[in-house]
Amino acid sequence: MKMMFRFAGSLLLTSSLIFTGCTSSVKLSGEQLVSQALEAGKKEVSYYAEGVTVSYENGKETERYILKEWSDAETKKKREEVIKGNERAVSVSDGKLITVWDEHNRQAFKMDVGDGMRPMTQREQLKNMLEHLNKSYRIESMGDEKVGEHQTVHIKAVSKKKDALLKQMELWIDQSTWMVIKSKVDSGAVKSTFEYTKLDMSPRFTADTFQLNIPKDIPIRDINELNPTKQVSLEEAKKAVAAPFLLITDKSFSLKKTELTQLEGEMKRTEISLEYDKNGVSYVSVGLFKKPDDVKEDLGTAVSVRGKSGWYWDEIHSLTWDEDGFRYTMIPSNPDVTQEELIKIAEGMSK
Repeated sequence: MKMMFRFAGSLLLTSSLIFTGCTSSVKLSGEQLVSQALEAGKKEVSYYAEGVTVSYENGKETERYILKEWSDAETKKKREEVIKGNERAVSVSDGKLITVWDEHNRQAFKMDVGDGMRPMTQREQLKNMLEHLNKSYRIESMGDEKVGEHQTVHIKAVSKKKDALLKQMELWIDQSTWMVIKSKVDSGAVKSTFEYTKLDMSPRFTADTFQLNIPKDIPIRDINELNPTKQVSLEEAKKAVAAPFLLITDKSFSLKKTELTQLEGEMKRTEISLEYDKNGVSYVSVGLFKKPDDVKEDLGTAVSVRGKSGWYWDEIHSLTWDEDGFRYTMIPSNPDVTQEELIKIAEGMSK
């Protein structure tokens, strides 16, 4: 199960960005690429694909996964297999329910996909990604390149800030199928690559393709049961972490919700989430948990917060710092809230 979730981020970034349109070898601005994505065809495509993703840290390979995908555009059904050595996790989705079978750990999970969680189309994902990157990255088309049997257009996004956490991203998009064939993500010491090694745009699916053979003695648990989140009072939150913690005390802010999450497994810990309104409008959330032992300093741009070393992650507009045994992360509801304003809010917090 850990394997499936760890890989989910790169999978969404690469394999699901399919779109139709036209291009050239001319370098395009971020605005032009976004415009092209908006004008791209909306038709979904069916396919079967196999690919490999590899992660590196300080130049050494740390993880390698094999991915297999079956996607039916007509029924919206999808099957994915993630394989690492002798471990395999399989998921199937009908657009409303996702079921995961972790064969190695003999665990099965399900997750409803409600209206509020409707998966974006490939075109929507590409548009959103380019629009987001265009704010802090230089995006351009690097021209036509051959990747295996595929003639692709190469797109690169480079951070405008030298100390950004995500420094560079590259995509190679097949010009006949307009599928992302290859990608590279550079986060400094940590890098990852993904590449399709097989792609069939005329697949044949059977009745068994989108079925899971889960043994009858294996219960299918709701994924929300793994790390249940519940709404609690402020006093209950303080009791759960056995210590007082920082709160926003500015009178223009009001605490609207306090949530407690008990994470299990590899990330076992208690997390508190505090959601604040400002003048009646949702404004910022503050998450906190006990400072981890394996402290990682590569959390974004180094900044000073409340006299402590902190980090600002420009890609998601988050401010993080450690204080009195807790790690705090502040994220605005409105992405237009600046780094300076978040630091100012943090400076005014007290127990």
